[in-house]
Amino acid sequence: MFDGRCEIRRAGITADGRAQLDLKDRGGSFDWGWYYSTPDAGRAVLAVALAAITSKLDVYCTISDPVAPGAVVANFGLLA
Repeated sequence: MFDGRCEIRRAGITADGRAQLDLKDRGGSFDWGWYYSTPDAGRAVLAVALAAITSKLDVYCTISDPVAPGAVVANFGLLA
């Protein structure tokens, strides 16, 4: 389980409506990788991700297993 601060460098939306996020743990527990929102939260998560990228701010996220392929981001927010 990961619950902390991440750097984000890219974001997009998948065909099924999930936000796709390229994240790296600021604490070093995992390097760049793709993580996904749930389909129902895709647009909201993408909006926060794009705000973070544009503002050069970090994000807060909870990921159940950050080393698993296609891991899902449970909580996602902008950090100042």
